Amino acid sequence: METTSLISIYKFFGLWQFSVCVFSGTALIFIWKNISQESQQKFDRGLLWLSLAIYVWALSGILDLLYSYQLSGQLPGLSDPIYQGTQSILSTLNSALILFSLPYFKHIPTIVSPIIKSPTWKFLVSITFGFSAIVTFLMITGIVIPSKIRFVFSIDFIYAIFTLVFLGFILWESFTKRGLKNLSYLSAIAIACTLLAQIFKLDDHEFLRIFFSCTFKTILIMLFFALALGWAKEVAKIVLPNSQESYLLLFPMNKNRINTGAQMVLTLTPLFQTHPIKLTDKAFQLMTIFASKKAAQNQLEGWLEIKPKSDKSGNYDIKDYNEINRLIDQITKEIPSKDDESEELRNQLKFALFEYSNNRKVRLKIPSNNISILE
Repeated sequence: METTSLISIYKFFGLWQFSVCVFSGTALIFIWKNISQESQQKFDRGLLWLSLAIYVWALSGILDLLYSYQLSGQLPGLSDPIYQGTQSILSTLNSALILFSLPYFKHIPTIVSPIIKSPTWKFLVSITFGFSAIVTFLMITGIVIPSKIRFVFSIDFIYAIFTLVFLGFILWESFTKRGLKNLSYLSAIAIACTLLAQIFKLDDHEFLRIFFSCTFKTILIMLFFALALGWAKEVAKIVLPNSQESYLLLFPMNKNRINTGAQMVLTLTPLFQTHPIKLTDKAFQLMTIFASKKAAQNQLEGWLEIKPKSDKSGNYDIKDYNEINRLIDQITKEIPSKDDESEELRNQLKFALFEYSNNRKVRLKIPSNNISILE
């Protein structure tokens, strides 16, 4: 391809990427902020990671624009190895941000759910991204010399395949579960175009690489917006419990406390009516401390302090946040729900039962007049 045509292509592609991706990323940020204000649901933050991933594409557009000036001789400092390597690092960063977003999706296929929902998922993504970025940097600096300049993209290619497998499964599941089968097929086309774009990175077909890059980024951005609208629709349907109209009754199930655990009766309007809940001894004790503190003081008090990790004194009401999480998990298990709704129910319970301060304090949201403790 003639240099003049190549310069025009890179200049157009760079401007297109930057303008479209900045606009799209900003729009998704606004949607994310709106959803976050309406709901405390965990999956909202997935939009934030997707927005940041799109912003990385905007940075890639700036680099393509600068490279067009290098081809015309106006920016000689941007050599091919620096351009290729920096693009590879940005592409890997984009993949990492997309991977960070996946645990926040509501519909995750069973086949990949144990991996994505694992506590080590973010650690795995971070480590693999760090390794990829370091190896690519070594290629840029010449410490590790690839046999062909295009092989700078080899690490990014492997990481992209890893990302595409998980993203493909989740996009298909997300749209299928929402009854949007046509968008499921469109997501498969987007994954195929992305794969082709990655393959052409390893070859010298500049036009085809840019064509498929432009295609898959356009489709993926549209799909991300479709997901955002789907999330917004789900949030609009969520009925958050009214803590002011909720009631809590605590009492031991058996005075002898032999293999019976403990019992509480909870009413969270309008989420569910009066429901008996069995707790372990530790969970019952913690809930009793919360309830006693709130019932004995006015509405502005009743705070329990969580022990900081750096403090060894031990004079705190709660050792760590995990105690509260285990309590919420137990309550969630006692309330009937479908498997794919348990996480949403847990978030609703957390929102309705507890409120957190900025200085490691937490208390019950239920009004003191609505709390009863039987001896």
